[in-house]
Amino acid sequence: MQGKNTNLILDYLKNHPLSSSKAIYDALSEKVAYATVKRILSNLSTQGMVVS
Repeated sequence: MQGKNTNLILDYLKNHPLSSSKAIYDALSEKVAYATVKRILSNLSTQGMVVS
C-alpha cells in the first residue's frame, strides 16, 4: 500500500518524468518535506518503480 506522499510524487513524475528530487520538492513543498521526497524516491528506486 502506498501512502499519500508517495502517490503525490508518482503523480508528479508521470507529468514530469525527468525531474530531480529538488524539482519534485519545489513543486510539492507545501505538502512534502525534502527529506521525505528523498526517502520516498530511494524506496521507489529500490522497488524498481523509478530509475535514479
